[in-house]
Amino acid sequence: MPAQGFRAGLRRAKSAPQPPCCFLGGILAKTSDVDFLARPSGTALEPTWGELELARSPSPRTGGRLVPHLCALLPRRTSPAAAAAKPVIPAAFADTGGVTTHGTQGHLPGWIASPQEGALVRLLRTLPGPDAGFARAWSTLDDPVALLGLARAHALEGPLRGALAGLPQEAPAPLPQPPGREAAEARLRHAWTRAALDEASAALDEAKLRHVVLKGPLLAEDLYSDPGQRVSLDLDLLVAPADLELALSALLELGYFSENGPHATYSRAHHVHLHLARADRPLVELHFRAFRGFGIELAAEPLLARSLPRPGAAGSLRVLEPHDRFVYLALHAAGHLLERLGWLYDLKLFLAKVPLDPTLVAARAEELGAGPAVALACSALAEIEPSSATLDVLRALLPTPRRLPLAARLRRAHQRGPRDTPRATLERIAFQTLLAPSPPAGARFLAHHLGRIARRRFQRALPALAPQDWAG
Repeated sequence: MPAQGFRAGLRRAKSAPQPPCCFLGGILAKTSDVDFLARPSGTALEPTWGELELARSPSPRTGGRLVPHLCALLPRRTSPAAAAAKPVIPAAFADTGGVTTHGTQGHLPGWIASPQEGALVRLLRTLPGPDAGFARAWSTLDDPVALLGLARAHALEGPLRGALAGLPQEAPAPLPQPPGREAAEARLRHAWTRAALDEASAALDEAKLRHVVLKGPLLAEDLYSDPGQRVSLDLDLLVAPADLELALSALLELGYFSENGPHATYSRAHHVHLHLARADRPLVELHFRAFRGFGIELAAEPLLARSLPRPGAAGSLRVLEPHDRFVYLALHAAGHLLERLGWLYDLKLFLAKVPLDPTLVAARAEELGAGPAVALACSALAEIEPSSATLDVLRALLPTPRRLPLAARLRRAHQRGPRDTPRATLERIAFQTLLAPSPPAGARFLAHHLGRIARRRFQRALPALAPQDWAG
């Protein structure tokens, strides 16, 4: 079905039952150029969520052509009294909200995009809370409501509201009342995504396919005291490339639809996953590679071989070995230019809950050629976790190339602008090129993506003269 028909189906499916708290707008931005197969029975895909859910999505990943990025919609309601009470920030740190980097090893200046983002970083240092430090940091805010909006864009509203709920009533801060309805909705949403994960995993088990859960509701349960505080918009499942077709067949039997067309062709050759959609379930990202970017690839087979059964999980749910998991989460955060501070907060909780050997983490990263990218993520992580001995050792072991500060400044420029422009695309490409393990790897990465842009534009301008696959 062409993308136009897919979006039209959203409006026709008003009568179908909707799952609780369906925050799945991300699928629309991801599939705007994607064709979907019909159901096995031949009926057309008619999702039940509306386009309005896109605007409610807390993920910056939904900044496609359908809606502006959520940050552009944040309220800016600052009273004159609050503006007058705004704390003075030294001129040297005026762009970062007063945040400075702790220590000199792995120093990463310039990555924070705005004073508001700097204020959010200061709050994250005190979490998981609440504690006196959180109350003091909150009391310095000039517009708490706007900051909660920014936290929503960074997938951090849940942790902030949880900390606010634990503050004493006499706390010296203008605290918006955290509505109980939002916490209840978050728990319902988590239960819904977890049920979808169990169903998909059971189908893969029945087909005797080994698979690993990369993020999603399992990561929330492993790291957060209240799993509903971590927003999961999709399910990330990793299978071996040789098992991809069998895994697709197993999930299609559950009523999912798989990508088709030029985008799927490109994804199979050069990307890491295929999308599968179903009206009453979250989007599934079926990975056959764990990660590809920065001129490197995180292959599925070694990760599957080292994966571990999740303690207490029904069936055969498996997760990555802890050191692999940390490297993957750091690569994922860096690969998205740290667009969501929630990914760094995941890493902070991971360090607090999971014992790691920093030597082994550094060795895994170096083996993959991921040292510069993981170093950038860890240097940014040090801003919200300045007291971790494990992180200090890891940062000392990882390389700190001279191009790291330039990549950090690219990230800042990217955060300040819209995400769906040619400039933003070039910023993402330049960022990953800078953090490639070697100049040849960076050159190959750059040439591939610039060539893809040229082919796609040529195909759109002269479709009769260009192969259809160039649209992917």
